[in-house]
Amino acid sequence: MADDIFGAFSALVFVLGLLGLFAWAIKRFGFMPGQPKIGTKSKELEILESKMIDARNRLVVARWHDTEYLLAFGADGTKKIDARANALNQQHSKSTKESSSDAG
Repeated sequence: MADDIFGAFSALVFVLGLLGLFAWAIKRFGFMPGQPKIGTKSKELEILESKMIDARNRLVVARWHDTEYLLAFGADGTKKIDARANALNQQHSKSTKESSSDAG
């Protein structure tokens, strides 16, 4: 009787371990459809941050071609709330303009 209980418990632990490993692999390698990959190797389009507001609405900060966009996703569709150029590129362009005006 004790061998049967131990066998059943061992099988349960094994199956739960396999399920956990499978869930980790799905999350780690990005096999879930609809989930953005944060920090991907392609830097042309990046999802910087994503926050759920409530059950139906989400705010997303995305960067595309050195411009950051604040997007709202909800039941009524997608809306662009704000867009601004990347701060690093603005500082670089200011320093370039200042150095060219100092040289001239």
